[in-house]
Amino acid sequence: MNRGFLIALLAMVSACGLAAQTTWTGATSTSWGTASNWSTNAIPTASDNVVIATASNVPTLISGALCNNITINSGATLNGGTGTLTVSGSWTNNGTFTPGTSTVSFASAVAATIGGANPTSFWILRLAKSAKANTVTLAANVSVNSTSTSNTAPALDINIGTLVTAGNNLTVVGTTSCSTGNASELQVTVGGTVNLAAVYQNNAGLANFTISAGTVNISGLHTIWNSGARCDISGGNVNYTNTGQTVYLASNNTTFGWRATGGNISMAGFINSFTSGNCFAATGTAIVRFVGSNSVTHTLLNTSTSATGNFQFNDCRIEKTGGATVTFNTGGTGVLGSNVTMNLGLTVNAGAVATLTGNFGSGLGYQIASITNNGTTNLNAPATAVVYTVPGSIISGTGASLNSSANSRVNLTTAVASTISGTNSFNELFCTVAGRTVAFGAGSTTTITGLLNFVGASGNPILIRSTSSGTQSNLQVNGSIVAQYCDIQDNAASSTVYATPGGVDSGNNTNWDFGGAVVAVATAGSMQAAWSNTATQSVSGTFTLQNTTGSAATLNSITVQASGTGNDSTAYTEVALYMDNPGSGTVGSFDGADTLYGAAVAAFPADNGQLTFTAGQALAAGSTTRFLPWFVSTAHRWPRPATRS
Repeated sequence: MNRGFLIALLAMVSACGLAAQTTWTGATSTSWGTASNWSTNAIPTASDNVVIATASNVPTLISGALCNNITINSGATLNGGTGTLTVSGSWTNNGTFTPGTSTVSFASAVAATIGGANPTSFWILRLAKSAKANTVTLAANVSVNSTSTSNTAPALDINIGTLVTAGNNLTVVGTTSCSTGNASELQVTVGGTVNLAAVYQNNAGLANFTISAGTVNISGLHTIWNSGARCDISGGNVNYTNTGQTVYLASNNTTFGWRATGGNISMAGFINSFTSGNCFAATGTAIVRFVGSNSVTHTLLNTSTSATGNFQFNDCRIEKTGGATVTFNTGGTGVLGSNVTMNLGLTVNAGAVATLTGNFGSGLGYQIASITNNGTTNLNAPATAVVYTVPGSIISGTGASLNSSANSRVNLTTAVASTISGTNSFNELFCTVAGRTVAFGAGSTTTITGLLNFVGASGNPILIRSTSSGTQSNLQVNGSIVAQYCDIQDNAASSTVYATPGGVDSGNNTNWDFGGAVVAVATAGSMQAAWSNTATQSVSGTFTLQNTTGSAATLNSITVQASGTGNDSTAYTEVALYMDNPGSGTVGSFDGADTLYGAAVAAFPADNGQLTFTAGQALAAGSTTRFLPWFVSTAHRWPRPATRS
């Protein structure tokens, strides 16, 4: 190869890779825009590397100042004033930058850094790169001091591009957002501490906010509004310190919204999900802690429109102090058409209160892996029923209590053995998993105010045990008990409980009757069914009494409990029970062959009162007797059957 040609070629390549450099001399004045203040006697352009050297005249930015790379030498100062500087390359601060109310904007498609021996304080920091993939990476600590709360003129304006902290500290006094577009991202990586005020994510806001390490403190409101905006947390510590509204969700979907797959998140304030389809999902190894001494209500759906949502907590911990309450609820009249899940469980610390309520669709509510309660846990269903599905244990510690309101049902699922211990009161407690073991706390009391419904299977009973063999657990029966195909040991009931059919007495039980022959079963409608203000004579509900043994039994009485709306003491002119005659007439309908059980009465003694019908009735071995409730409303008097005995 020709030697001269090679040398010329190398010289040409080297020249193309170098930008021109100009150095501040301050020969004339302090104005960046005066050519005679620069070593090249020309105002810097976007392709010039700028060096700010020590000079008697300290430079001050003008509006529209440009440079490629900029270096502030040790001992030198650059004043921002009210100017603007667009940097096409990187920023190196070895001296002092006094920001004033200036704006420093990073442009072009070139990856850039903000570094130097000294930290830099900006007033407004903007990214206006060519694409979201173009990065500006911190190589030193940075602060942004504008107090702007505007989401369209924010203090930290990540308009286009990605700002990466890379383990350095970042403090933003005002709002972090995106002024015009949403091709933007803030990445907190490696470590360091990031202090932010309000964070605004929207289609015309910060598109992505990702946290994988370090500590992020957010003192204002974090808004995630509309599809296209997403917050992802995979590690580090994220602290929401605002005691008011902390996270606001609106018009997201399951692809966007607030998502954590790891990290330790603490919240002093509350979450507000304003519209349908929003996503707040803490899964994987994420821990969400609700902290502080202020009571808060997290709104799962805050609208009059019924909708689904995506609310998932992996490890949910209520760590409030001084009796402060964390409430999960719905707002407005909208019905939430999805469950709220706590995949690893719910933990309530001593001195804290957790209240779980809301307006859910039929059969929906909370799915909680397990409950560890050292404070107060309230399962407060509103007028509509709420199901609390718990596959694991429910453990209330010393001095703690779990309380359930009417319309709440705790459903024990899966075949894994579990424990229910401490002071717990359930409206309804259901388990229909054959072969499951439920160990109640030795010496502790479980109260049933509505219905305990444990139904196993023949040959595969539910095992009811104490957590300490030989020491009884206590069952306070303030409601009713259905225990079919249950094997029971070390349990003391407050009143007689019939474990039929299929009951097994494994010893050390009090007030459990395993010889009862009769089982009440709802066979159509509801056993408490009644009707009024209708002209139609029909059966609203029936029930049967089944003698499941090989010997005869005697029925002594049946008690009917009124419930529902209306005043039961004035709604009827007759209340009675009839026994259906399966050998004559129409089975399941009122007719002349049916027999009155006990004596009919005019009305219930009080609203939601009880009536007891008494008569000695023989029930043959293996027999099934159907009963027909008869309620005559004050609004309509129905024709009676033709004859009655």
